[in-house]
Amino acid sequence: MKTKKSLIIIGLVAIAVIAAGTVLGVNLMSEKPIEKKTPSTLYCNVEDNNSTLSIKKGDQVNLTLQDYGDGGYSWRFVALDEIPQKRI
Repeated sequence: MKTKKSLIIIGLVAIAVIAAGTVLGVNLMSEKPIEKKTPSTLYCNVEDNNSTLSIKKGDQVNLTLQDYGDGGYSWRFVALDEIPQKRI
C-alpha cells in the first residue's frame, strides 16, 4: 500500500514539474514587444556657433538660423561610421 502511494505521489510531482517547465519554456520563447525609444531632438541656434554636435542614429537635429536674405550659408556634413577611440 505504501509503495502505491509513493508511486502516485512521485507521478504527481513529475507531472507538476513537467507542467511548470512547459509554462516556463513557452514564456521564454514567446516574442516580447520591442521597446521603441523616442528619438531625442537636439536644438541648435546661432549661440552654438563653432560647436561640435554628438548625435546617435535616429536622433534629430533642429537648427534655427538667422535669415540673411540671400541664404549665405554653406554646409559640410561629415559622416562617421564609428567614433574614433582615444589612445591612452
